[in-house]
Amino acid sequence: MSIEEEITIYQFGHGVYSVSDILEQFRQLNEGEKRMRLYEIYSLIQQSNPADTDIEQAIASSSLDPTNESCTTLKTQRFQPHMVFLPDGESEKIAELLLHVFKLAYQRSYELEKENPREWWYADFSKPDIVQATLARHRELADEMYNNPSFRFEFVALTKLWYKRKTVREVSEPEPVPEPQTHFDFVTYDEISIEGLATYKRDYDMMYLQNSVTKGLAKQYEVDIDLARRLMLTVIDRHMQETYHTTLL
Repeated sequence: MSIEEEITIYQFGHGVYSVSDILEQFRQLNEGEKRMRLYEIYSLIQQSNPADTDIEQAIASSSLDPTNESCTTLKTQRFQPHMVFLPDGESEKIAELLLHVFKLAYQRSYELEKENPREWWYADFSKPDIVQATLARHRELADEMYNNPSFRFEFVALTKLWYKRKTVREVSEPEPVPEPQTHFDFVTYDEISIEGLATYKRDYDMMYLQNSVTKGLAKQYEVDIDLARRLMLTVIDRHMQETYHTTLL
């Protein structure tokens, strides 16, 4: 989910968009993307501290029959993450329910946080100027991180790992080889072993390196871990486009 898409969900929480508006965007995704989007909405619900009473209210507010499989699953599994893995035909129904739950939880948390929000997602995104300011700040931070020599090598390494992950099952032309570089003006992490990138499995490499980079970015730029991770992926996507002429996902 891009920063623009996430803000759209928050705008839905503020009443700028309707459930139908968000579901129309949801329908444009393929099944794999829908699964990911459901989990992302679930994560947004969790950060807004949902209450059990939100479930009954969400079902009542939805267009679904309370006996529908998605409704009964939400009732029995409550806020368990595996509820997003119902059969494909249920994905849109689950999305509708989760959106209603999100709106209830988000509005309640927003009322508590709005006077002095501790998290960026509790800004008043019903105001276009705040939306634009948030996006501008995101782009500014992403540019700073992209041009920061202290993280240059780590981003190059992560980009290569992401590219391999994306193409591992594809039958395509050989991987483009980036122009060799012999010198980087950067500060490395003590805990990262560059030799380990050639030893450990690709996915473990990515997880380990991404976690380290995320923590480093969060500390240097004084942002929360979630935003640091999102900005890191934005920078990796930029490297992917420039080096391999493809996108991250």
